[in-house]
Amino acid sequence: MLQAVATMQQSLREMLGEIRRNTDQLAEAATTLAVVAGDVERAVTEQTNLLALNAAIEAARAVNTAAASPWWPTR
Repeated sequence: MLQAVATMQQSLREMLGEIRRNTDQLAEAATTLAVVAGDVERAVTEQTNLLALNAAIEAARAVNTAAASPWWPTR
């Protein structure tokens, strides 16, 4: 009986050690994922800002082109 209890305790220790290792691996993976997500967020933000800047430049060009046109209304 005591031998069976000792065997179960040893099995439990081994399982807990495996759970700890898996938890550590999961925490490491979560940290890596957070870094990657931050990098993606920064890249998307930069791209969005560039697209907005490009749209503003194109709008200014369109206004300048239209202002030079003889069809541009004068007031």
